[in-house]
Amino acid sequence: MNQTENEDVGTEIDEDRICELLRAGLEEIAEDEGLGRVRTRTFEDEGLLTSNKGIVIRIGHSEWQVTVVQSR
Repeated sequence: MNQTENEDVGTEIDEDRICELLRAGLEEIAEDEGLGRVRTRTFEDEGLLTSNKGIVIRIGHSEWQVTVVQSR
């Protein structure tokens, strides 16, 4: 992607949309890879005490948190 394309996309996508895309992509990849059910929720849905946007990912007994911050 060149600089012009990146600028065009950046004006239409916010942190919430990136979280949605990450969630959908992770769920699809996990299914394709045979990892079983992946559970994803936003930080807000999980009730995390943070103003950051992000997602909590659970696969089996493992849990990860991914923070999404737009670089400027």
